[in-house]
This record gives sequence, structure tokens and C-alpha cells, in this order.
Amino acid sequence: MKINKHGLRRYIPTEIKRLVRRRSGFGCVICGLGFYEYEHVDPEFNDTKEHDPYKITLLCPNCHGKVTTKKWTKDKVRAAMMNPKNFSTSTVKDIFDIGENELTVIWGDTSFTGSHQIINIEGKGVLKFEVCKESKKWLLSGRFNNSKGELALIIEKNEWIGYLDNWDINVEGQSIVIREKSKHICLHLIVDPPNILIIKQSDVNYGNLRIVTKGKSTIFYNNKMEPSLTLSNNVFSNNFIDILIDNNPFN
Repeated sequence: MKINKHGLRRYIPTEIKRLVRRRSGFGCVICGLGFYEYEHVDPEFNDTKEHDPYKITLLCPNCHGKVTTKKWTKDKVRAAMMNPKNFSTSTVKDIFDIGENELTVIWGDTSFTGSHQIINIEGKGVLKFEVCKESKKWLLSGRFNNSKGELALIIEKNEWIGYLDNWDINVEGQSIVIREKSKHICLHLIVDPPNILIIKQSDVNYGNLRIVTKGKSTIFYNNKMEPSLTLSNNVFSNNFIDILIDNNPFN
């Protein structure tokens, strides 16, 4: 791990990172994209003596490259830190890289491949696939609420959109983790392009239905938090609808 001339390690403590994410709108302060890097601004990392969340920001690889190659000035970054892009929309967005082969979603340890809808609740596909007629690529759309039923993240034809009302949205490498409070993860996605999306952990609420994934099992609860369906090491393939929930069967 890199150490600067003052003996400071590159590692930024977890809580400081969260404060930086919150202050930056969970994305690049210039363009708003949700895949980012941490950037020490005043001063740069080599000259800093501490990790100050008010002097660190988020930049996407593209914007970061323009700054480090001096195509953009640090003044541009400072101005964006005062008014991050995502605060204008209260959302953070980016794109999943999904290809032409059949898309597989792995929820817990249950896999869904090539189906039109993974879960349909009372006529609404809360997680579904389609194939673009022009590009022939698979398009994923879905909606994830937190455990209170409040919208946390949506996916619209491979574009994911997170909401700044979330307590935290942490993107590191292939992982997207959304927390509704300090130790409560409502959604943990792992992206494995071009054709795999893993839902490693979930606590999502769709009114009368709550879906909780921890470890390998995914459990469907009714509105009394009684387990009604458990998925564990199941395989679904090439169905129109994999799981259909209709007429409030979980009440």
C-alpha cells in the first residue's frame, strides 16, 4: 500500500469514505456517474497529512484522467465539489455492460437465465429481461425498494439509478451496496459482465411481499413476516415468468 512523504497510507477509513460519498452525491461530482475513484484535492495525496472528508471527492475514471493529465484544472473540481452534479436530480446513474448472450441473474444461490420476467407481482414485472431489436443485446429492468418499501434503486434497460435518499450507496469494483442505515444492507449487487448479475444480499419490500437474502437462501415473507417461500439452489430457465405472485396470496 502506498505511503506518502508524511507517512500517510493510501487507505481511507470507512466512515470518512462514507462522508465523502454523501457529500459528493454518491457519484462523480463533475458528470455524476456512479462508478468512481476517491481523489484528494486540497492538497493532493502526496502532500496531505490526513484524510479530510472535506478535501476528498469522487471522480469517475474519465473525469479523473482529464484532471491528472491536466486537461482540466483543479479549479473545475473544486467548483464541482461545491455543487455536485447529482444534487440537481437527487439520483446517481451508470450503465451495466450487458452483452448479446442470455443474461443470468443469480439471486442468493438461485439462478434465473433467459426468462422474460424473474418476478411478477400482481401483473407488474419487478425484475425482467428483454432483447433490444436493434443491438440484439439483453436489457435488464427492475425495481428495488428498501425494507420499508421506499424506492432504493431502479434499473431501466441496463441503466441503474440510485436515489440520494439512501443512507449510503457504496460502489467498489464490481460491487454496489445500498444501505438504509449503518448496519442494514437492503441491496448488494455484484456485476460480472457481460452476462451475469448477482444479488448477493437483499432486504426489499413490495408491500405485502418482503424478499430477504442472506447467505445462500432467499426467503419470501408475507406482511406478518411469516416465511411463505424459500429459494435455495433452484434453477429457472427460459420461462415467460419464473415467479408469479397474484391476488395477494401472501396476506
